[in-house]
Amino acid sequence: MPTLNASDVAGWLRRYLAAVADQIDGLFLFGSVTRGEPDPGDCDVLVLTPSDPDSDGRRALRVRLRAAESDFAAAFGVPLSVLLLGVREYQSLRWFKRKGREKTLVRIDMHGSV
Repeated sequence: MPTLNASDVAGWLRRYLAAVADQIDGLFLFGSVTRGEPDPGDCDVLVLTPSDPDSDGRRALRVRLRAAESDFAAAFGVPLSVLLLGVREYQSLRWFKRKGREKTLVRIDMHGSV
């Protein structure tokens, strides 16, 4: 299996999610991959969306993310753990920030950089 590093994961996610990029307000890696831990048990991804949870766009994004979870595991040998939130939902999540997860967030630019 390929080595799991933030740059490889970012490139893979960028390509995989290109078709639904208009539904993504922010795409972030966090957790063990961004900390550079050897042999991570999963790859944590935070996806922020501007749309309403019941919108067609968010449903399409959800479908694409489910497919990504399966294909990512086949490509990298570890599960992709996706946290999909609206921007407002994220801003209200104190537990995410309180547990220190926000400190390891690495933004993925959908147009080419980590």
